[in-house]
Amino acid sequence: LFLSFLSGCLTSSSNPPQYDLKVLVDHFLIRVTPMTPVPTPEQYNEVLPKKTTFERDLIVQKLFLQNPILLQILDLIANDGPQFCRCEEIVKSLLADAIGRWNTELCQISTKSPHFFYTCQLVNILRKGQCIPPPLCYCGEILGELTPSEIVSILLSLWTFIRDFPASSAQFRQASRASSSTSSPFSNPLSPLFIRQLPSDANMSVYVTSLNKILRSNI
Repeated sequence: LFLSFLSGCLTSSSNPPQYDLKVLVDHFLIRVTPMTPVPTPEQYNEVLPKKTTFERDLIVQKLFLQNPILLQILDLIANDGPQFCRCEEIVKSLLADAIGRWNTELCQISTKSPHFFYTCQLVNILRKGQCIPPPLCYCGEILGELTPSEIVSILLSLWTFIRDFPASSAQFRQASRASSSTSSPFSNPLSPLFIRQLPSDANMSVYVTSLNKILRSNI
């Protein structure tokens, strides 16, 4: 109900939708961003897929665990790519946590894991926020058919792409709703649709190797 109310406020406000969403993101980041150093990609590479123990990640993980509505607010923000990319460091902390949890998951039936629904939500948020392009963005649809180790491989592929190609507001262009309905899988109820333009050197074959291997082994 709260999220419906919040979404309604954003769409019915007399202010430009982008302004209202920017204010929401400003307040969101003030409350969820720890005043601790951001781990470097090299530091993460040394740890993952083991559970991260960086202070920043532990603070973010605890905050989102104690306040599940924060993930729903992040989902709302993901409707606007340029604003969502401001939350990328928070998203990376959540993704690192998910990788670590699945790496130690003992239950081989993924849908019975306490991490399953949360991980599906997180992957869907990454898709909506256009952090990950097709076909990676659709991997959330098959998580229920995979083992924990396979899920770790998929999440690591997402992590690697986000590490190599961090999103920035400069990568998004505005498109009309009429044309976007056929050109993009993303929809945006809060503001004119923004579509991310990936760098020309984004070779997706490097990032779908694990996904292709997993798909072949499950046929």
